[in-house]
Parts: sequence; C-alpha cells; structure tokens
Amino acid sequence: MPSQPSKRRAAQALEVEKRVAALQAELAEAEDKLKRLYRMVEDGIAELDDILKERIASLKLDRERAGTALDRIKAQVAPPTAFDPAVIERFGRPVRENITSGETPFRKAYF
Repeated sequence: MPSQPSKRRAAQALEVEKRVAALQAELAEAEDKLKRLYRMVEDGIAELDDILKERIASLKLDRERAGTALDRIKAQVAPPTAFDPAVIERFGRPVRENITSGETPFRKAYF
C-alpha cells in the first residue's frame, strides 16, 4: 500500500504532467494560428492592416507566455535521479556479505 507522501508525490506529478500538456497545447495552438494568419497575408487573402497587426502581436504574446511558462515548469521538475553504478556496488557488496555470512541479528533484521 503506497504511503501518504508517495500518493501526494504521484498526485503532484500528475498535475505537473497535465499542466505541461496544457501549455504545450496552448503553445501549439498559438503557433498554428500565427502560421494561418501569415499564410493568409502571403497568399493575398488578407491585407496586413492595424487590426491584423494587433491580432498577430496578441498571438505572439500568447505564444511567448506559454513558452516561458513551459520552460519554467520544465526547469522546476526534477530529473530522475541517476545513481552511479560504482556507488551502488560499494553499497551492495557489504550488504550482500552481511546477508549471506553476517551476524544473525543483521540477517534477522533484513528479512
């Protein structure tokens, strides 16, 4: 049965994953909208007037905010801990020896 801190960490990790997914979707949506507007101007469908300039500026700001928030949340998420195999071996060797041929109290405590 998972402990309370374990459950809390799992819930927090899930919330972070949801937030990252939402920010990635927001960023992709802003980029897609900007591409469509640029394509309309390039294809001559729309003229680059003040209203379109404001809309493009607004979308660029949305894209920048989402990108900044995504970078910030990714920086806060701790990368998985990597253990040096040599350290694990240095720890494991004496434990193995104590389990197989160590004193009885140690072996009883381990099992």
